[in-house]
Amino acid sequence: MIDILAPKQYANEPGILAEAGRYCAAYSKRIFIIAGKTAFSKIRGALLPSFEAAGIVYSVFEYAGYPTHEAARKFARLAREFNAGAIAAAGGGRIMDTGKAAGGYAELPVIAIPTTASTCACWAAVSVMYDDEGVMTAPLFNSASPALIIADTDIIARAPPRYMRSGIADTLAKWYESYPNLLTSGDFYLRLVTRYGAFARDILESLGLQVMRDIENNIFNYDEIQEVIDCIFSIAGFCGAVRTLTDTQGLAHPFYNASTAVPPLRDKLHGEKVAFGLVMQAFIEGRETREIEHRIDIFKKLRVPLTLHELGIAHDFESVFEVIFRRMQKSTPRYSGMERPWTRDELHGAILKVDEYAQKNREARGVAYKKALDGIKPFKAARSLESARREFGLSEVLKLAGNENMYGPSPKALAVLARVQNEVSYYPDTGVTGLRSALAAKLGVEEDEMLFGNGSFECLSFAALAVLEAGGEAVIPQPSFGWYTICARAENAAPVFVPLRRHKVDLDAVLRAVTANTRLIWLCNPNNPTGAYFTGAELDAFLRRVPSSILVVLDEAYIDFAPADAPKTLSLFRQHTNIISLRTFSKIYGLAGLRIGYAVGNRALIEVISRVRAPVNVNTLAQEAARAALDDEDFYRYVLAENAKGRELYYAELTRLGIEYIPTAGNFIMFNTGRDAGEIELEFIKRGILVRNGAEFGMSSWIRVTIGAEAQNRRVLSVLEEVFGSRY
Repeated sequence: MIDILAPKQYANEPGILAEAGRYCAAYSKRIFIIAGKTAFSKIRGALLPSFEAAGIVYSVFEYAGYPTHEAARKFARLAREFNAGAIAAAGGGRIMDTGKAAGGYAELPVIAIPTTASTCACWAAVSVMYDDEGVMTAPLFNSASPALIIADTDIIARAPPRYMRSGIADTLAKWYESYPNLLTSGDFYLRLVTRYGAFARDILESLGLQVMRDIENNIFNYDEIQEVIDCIFSIAGFCGAVRTLTDTQGLAHPFYNASTAVPPLRDKLHGEKVAFGLVMQAFIEGRETREIEHRIDIFKKLRVPLTLHELGIAHDFESVFEVIFRRMQKSTPRYSGMERPWTRDELHGAILKVDEYAQKNREARGVAYKKALDGIKPFKAARSLESARREFGLSEVLKLAGNENMYGPSPKALAVLARVQNEVSYYPDTGVTGLRSALAAKLGVEEDEMLFGNGSFECLSFAALAVLEAGGEAVIPQPSFGWYTICARAENAAPVFVPLRRHKVDLDAVLRAVTANTRLIWLCNPNNPTGAYFTGAELDAFLRRVPSSILVVLDEAYIDFAPADAPKTLSLFRQHTNIISLRTFSKIYGLAGLRIGYAVGNRALIEVISRVRAPVNVNTLAQEAARAALDDEDFYRYVLAENAKGRELYYAELTRLGIEYIPTAGNFIMFNTGRDAGEIELEFIKRGILVRNGAEFGMSSWIRVTIGAEAQNRRVLSVLEEVFGSRY
């Protein structure tokens, strides 16, 4: 008889966290909670009230580190000092492993509250352990699995889709890795695992892929999602719960274990790495090409990394391989799936074969797209009003996350839209003639010194398309507007990031980053997301030192709001023929929904960049509304004045509250909450306000807010005071 360790209770349904206290009280009325910081911000509003309603006394420790023996012993000691009767682990796989290890050391039952389905960690008795650097050490075999699993389907479904993809990949890897040995076993329970594994495999390779597509399109069929989550947790967890299955392990998980010693691979999820390891194992075992291609096809559909480029180790593969080989050779010199030990050359060749076949698979089974796109993460725009209403069940939403004009468009623009609406059945004026003439007169430039685009986004893309190519570099201050990086990578150019200095673009550092390969410099002024700006004098000194062969793109979306000493860029481009200024009607003119922006620069430069412009790219309504908005000087001055009043209100109130902020030259402001920005963002969303989480820009405790009308600004400030109370 084999030893099977599994949870005593398992509950998986939407909204079950509201009943968590009832389930947990059966184990103890004093519970020590170990929680991931980001995860806990998503669940505390439901979990803690349910504990309080059930009479549970709790202590919460938020933890962001690796599951180490030192951390587990520390939590075991804290739980005993709290006189806890159980330990609850709330978060992802690392928190699950930490909580299980702490429960083992403290000899207390463990309650698992997973917030993602990235691994089976909430189910299995084993804890995957690491050192402080994130390198995996020997696993810890606990005496029991978690006593209770509470899986809120809704929370898990709304986690970043990457986590569920990883969970599906991990489950498939565990099954494919072990099933050849399971099939030859005479043990009834192992055969049972094999049969259930095949059942789960079929579900995940069909329903799992469909669920992933649905979730990414904001479609949540909870019956189907529950079934997929059940398969991820149970089969993968069951394989980890059966003690003798450690003898059936192949090379996929040893590959993961070894890869934790490679820094570029540490940000990859467990399931993402074992998927690669599983295909690698298939090559070493000499499996049929059809079977290998099937695995690759499934993993590609899950969009887990299967090429060296996607793993981020293509440029340093040989040294990375040596680390992986040594660790795998030491821990797993052979396994029961092969009659002989595997060799160094086999491992090396198999890894390269995965890379080769994954690329072939991409080309054979779909459009052969640029390899450069593999390294691009889709641009993350501000959450839309409709998505917020749908996702959070809000009837009214105040959107202050997109730096839009909260006063709407000019009344003159609205009037002209009503007049020209019957013209939308005709193609627009491809030369943007009327607006071009009016704008040239207003700016004091020539008509052929301008280029129009479907928002300044498109103008940015034009610039990159015109000058960037493989081997070139684009210098990008960081953090700044994310589209710059995407434009550079899409053209096979290398982005060179330059940190801001005191939240402002450091022009001296930008110059130091210039090399013989530099083709383009992006400068956002005022800078998004920080709002800081550089002056005209600073820009002039900078331009005198930039080689004339390098295109300098000045993204001036917020220039209308900037102080008087900001650059007068339109007076510079005849002197410096390598610069263009990009501007937009989205901000001060309030026409973001119509998408119209423009570039101004030397006519020769504009002519070259215009060669990549689609002939019909700015719609009729946008052209006419922008032209009318230009004439409404009263509205322009009104927006400027109101924005200035709102800015001063924020300065005064944030100072009163003791909250650090960045003085802004835009129509938005960033302030430092001193706490996890995701947690603060959630508090605003609960109150029907959308703000921008600074973590997206590498500013994990900062929030960016659009400056709006006075009532809107005061509403934001009242939420801050409510959330923080007397903290400041």
